[in-house]
Amino acid sequence: MATTAPVPIPIPFPPTRHERSALILYASETGTSEDAAHALGGIAQRLRFATRVAAMDGGGVNVNELRKYTIVVLAISTTGQGDLPRNGRKLWKSLLRRSIPAGYLRHVDFTTFGFGDRSYAKFNWAARKVHRRLQQLGANEFYGRGEGDEQHDEGTDGAFIPWSLGFKKQLLESYPLPEGIEPIPDEEFLPPKYILQIAEPEIDSDTPTQNGTSPDMNEGTNDPCLKEVFDPADLITDETPPPPTIIDIPGHRVLTLKKNLRLTADDHFQDVRHLALEVEGNIGYQPGDVLTLYPKNFPADVNSLIALQNWTSIADKPLSVVDSTAHPTSPPYTAALIDLHFPVGRRPTLRDLLTHNLDITAIPRRSFLGACAHFTSDETHKTKLQEFSNPAYTDEYFDYTTRPRRSILEILQDFPTIQLPFNHALALLPRLRGRQFSISSGGILRQPNGKETTTFHLTVALVRYRTVLRKVRQGVCSRYIASLKPGTRIAATLSDGSLNVNAEDSLLFRRPLLLIAPGTGVAPMRSLIWERDMILNQEDELRSIEVGHENNAEEIPRAKTVLIFGGRNRNAREGVRPRHHPARGAAGVGDAAAVGAGAAARGEGRGPA
Repeated sequence: MATTAPVPIPIPFPPTRHERSALILYASETGTSEDAAHALGGIAQRLRFATRVAAMDGGGVNVNELRKYTIVVLAISTTGQGDLPRNGRKLWKSLLRRSIPAGYLRHVDFTTFGFGDRSYAKFNWAARKVHRRLQQLGANEFYGRGEGDEQHDEGTDGAFIPWSLGFKKQLLESYPLPEGIEPIPDEEFLPPKYILQIAEPEIDSDTPTQNGTSPDMNEGTNDPCLKEVFDPADLITDETPPPPTIIDIPGHRVLTLKKNLRLTADDHFQDVRHLALEVEGNIGYQPGDVLTLYPKNFPADVNSLIALQNWTSIADKPLSVVDSTAHPTSPPYTAALIDLHFPVGRRPTLRDLLTHNLDITAIPRRSFLGACAHFTSDETHKTKLQEFSNPAYTDEYFDYTTRPRRSILEILQDFPTIQLPFNHALALLPRLRGRQFSISSGGILRQPNGKETTTFHLTVALVRYRTVLRKVRQGVCSRYIASLKPGTRIAATLSDGSLNVNAEDSLLFRRPLLLIAPGTGVAPMRSLIWERDMILNQEDELRSIEVGHENNAEEIPRAKTVLIFGGRNRNAREGVRPRHHPARGAAGVGDAAAVGAGAAARGEGRGPA
């Protein structure tokens, strides 16, 4: 039986509700900032703020929207070369508009928290520039800016947790609760904004029925002569691959996998794959562009979670996502608003969501463990889960989850008394996010079979390792990629990269290039070498036509390209070592060469790979 959530304490608001409201925004690539934003939203909600948590580029979020809230809080990660994540760039660009008058945000109280890694030169650059821009527009910093560092012994939590505690204290001091109103206790479960419910069945009016039931329903199902022969291939095992269902991702393209080859030797610890994918049509991309693949959970894991939570009876029923009344300032539900991807052409089921949308093998954050404590009747389990979610027990949390890389599924197996309500699955379980990979093809490799199809090459290192408990772990996307067979159709999205290279960039294509790439970082370099080769070849052909074939001997010398490649395995097969560059000479890049970093250090040969 599916359980229901505990009834929360009603959340009364003062008559002038919008005078006590909070907008918590995040810009996140991997979910760190998003999880922090929800934690801050929970703090504000417990202090009786009408709270909305959304991506910076979420529905309806713009400069004008910031002015409607009592406080605005931004949790921002830094990606690339000091850039904002993709779900934060539209708002950032709108903040830079020169047409915004001075002091436009003078009535906005705000603060920011940045997530970064101090080993990078532009540490927390994204949060800093957003913070500075808001101040330039007149916004008031009501609480000091915070910065988390991934290099801290406790990760970004080392700074975020004390900052969030100070944030709560500051809210109580700056925005005291109305007389007679108390904060919502930490022991009470906060209801989510969006919940699941079983959809009403759609009845075809043209279908004859009797007493509301089809006359053929269940007819003959007990006749052994009518039952299908059991196919052993239908038996789900640990390695049964995910279903090939295409999910409806905004802007997606359906690609067909042509090759999935292991490049490293079988006895090498790292499994590096060469993927070749093909799509119909002439699709342009440039060196540095990325292809996002969307992994899926394996049926064995999904079935295990469904059984643990007693969701079997509802796992395959169509679902609807509906709005709760707990968040009056949040907009009505749309799939894009909360980043859901459903199968094309039908309502999703709980099994669909667990397969395509929810990351059940992720390492849980404290917030998940704290939420689970509300859904167990065992006092010992409840106490333990509360300890793991308490920042005062950081070592215990890391010892149990992070260091052994224990997954959400394994934790639910360790605490079998946890019974999560299926209608809160979207709020309790983290999103299963797409993984971005730099495209390693370019130039003539883009359309080797003519303009009717476009080819994408990816060079992917699969994540597989043993934990301190000697258990084998695989990344959810790595396991998915390893299972893909040629001919499989998958949904993927194409997006711009950070190299900003195109055919008009004449300086880059004509200057000498020194390219340095460790491991699979060679992917965009390989793309650039092939692209440069194609463009220079095209220019040579045009020049020979203009000046006449008799002057072909006066060929303009090409600038050199040197690729320094760092790889741990000198015996890697074709592909992971950077041999895939065009042939040198008239049809090549010039004196293109690959120098293995390991070989150079040993004083071995430096010839072209």
